[in-house]
Amino acid sequence: MKICQLASYNKNIGDNAAIYNIRSFFSNVEWNDYDLNNFYEIKNQINKSIEMLTKLNDSNDAFLLGGGGLIEGGIYNNFDTGWKLPFNKQTLKAITKPIFCVALGVNYFRGIEKLNKTGVENLKLLIEKSSFFSVRNDGSAEILKSLGIKNFVEIPDPGLIFSKNKNRQKKMLKGMFQPAMNLTPRINQYRDLTVENLSFLETFCKENNLISLPHTPKDYLFFNSVKNCVEKDQLMNLLKKENYSESLKFYEENDYCIAMRGHGQLISCGLNVPSLYLSTQNKVLGYGVKNGYKKFMIDTYDKNWKQKLLDRHKTLIQSNDFINEWYEINESNIVNYRKTFKEAMEHIKSSLA
Repeated sequence: MKICQLASYNKNIGDNAAIYNIRSFFSNVEWNDYDLNNFYEIKNQINKSIEMLTKLNDSNDAFLLGGGGLIEGGIYNNFDTGWKLPFNKQTLKAITKPIFCVALGVNYFRGIEKLNKTGVENLKLLIEKSSFFSVRNDGSAEILKSLGIKNFVEIPDPGLIFSKNKNRQKKMLKGMFQPAMNLTPRINQYRDLTVENLSFLETFCKENNLISLPHTPKDYLFFNSVKNCVEKDQLMNLLKKENYSESLKFYEENDYCIAMRGHGQLISCGLNVPSLYLSTQNKVLGYGVKNGYKKFMIDTYDKNWKQKLLDRHKTLIQSNDFINEWYEINESNIVNYRKTFKEAMEHIKSSLA
């Protein structure tokens, strides 16, 4: 069995988690890694996309799409398919093999254009074409429902699913900070990442001796100078497929995490590392509220977010009750996540048999 997995490779620790955690549920599969960036570089140009998909269709037994935030408008509304993915009525005709979409996320950044009418229609066509279509549990389901889309299932993000997780820690002594920076100035503007606020967070990390773990190279634009920061060359090495497990050790070696990226949030939950979530975008807030972590959320839309971060960080490192409450919520979630995700993967495997 040869499966072509369409995803974004070697660019982000979180996306790697979403990609490779899926594969642990399959055996006797030859995986064909095909980077969606091949389509982005040509802006989903229709004829070239058809040519690329035809070749992939001829050389594989099935397509698996995901994971990651692959449902997106914004700049992708100007692509030939009208959205981020290279699928419309014409390009989907090139595919005769089954398509399985696993825990796709809707990336709706604050202040950025959402899916337009063309994008919504092409998303519906992909869903109709797919043998299995699912979105991740971060509020993406609610967005699809608001668009009048119902024929999908919601499952945990693969970045939550690990074969083991960390035992409870009694003391929160060593922490890490997982930043999030975008290359689009308008997105950063709506994240409230002003010079003043970035300086505040830089000072916060220094004063609390937090190691900084960027997930992707653009995160290095977050701070001017942080001593306890993973070196860029080291990160680029960690992003390689063969080093994926090494990238998780930073979560495993720290007692707690303050995460800004969606997958920084999800990996810390999946590995059972107590966390606070500094939300600058709706998917981080959506996952936190939807899955019981509201008390551990700080959102930059709140005018008092700086003081809340200071207060809740102090509580996290001092209050056993606060820590244990997080553990109770998270460990219960992990049990349910694993069960639901395994059932979804079993469904896909039975379809391929």
